[in-house]
Amino acid sequence: MVCLVGHLNNMKKSITVFILSFVFLNSYAQRIMTEGTILYNLSVVTISKEPEIADIFDGATLTVFLKTNQALSELKSVLLNQTIIYDGKNAGAVILKESGDQKFIINLTPDNWIHYNRKYDGGIIALCCKQPLSFY
Repeated sequence: MVCLVGHLNNMKKSITVFILSFVFLNSYAQRIMTEGTILYNLSVVTISKEPEIADIFDGATLTVFLKTNQALSELKSVLLNQTIIYDGKNAGAVILKESGDQKFIINLTPDNWIHYNRKYDGGIIALCCKQPLSFY
């Protein structure tokens, strides 16, 4: 009888540890990010010894600000600064581009936004992202 009681106590401990670990792991499971900032440092690696157009983005930074239904991304490189402001409620966007002395503003309706991003439909964007510089 003593062995059975000891076995039941061990079983209760095991079940308790299992339930607690399940609750702990579940509380840290992936969640939808509703607000935050992500900072990327872009690095371009090319095979060619000659400079290519992609090389202008080497050392650029991309900062993405997220808040509920809105997003703002800022790309800063040597030759181009670009800011995209996306409004999730209206599904429209504004693109601000600055290159040298030239400045552009592009207002996109929801249909324009879909058309503007159609080049990414059905394909994989080949980005090699190890990890963001900071995430807070």
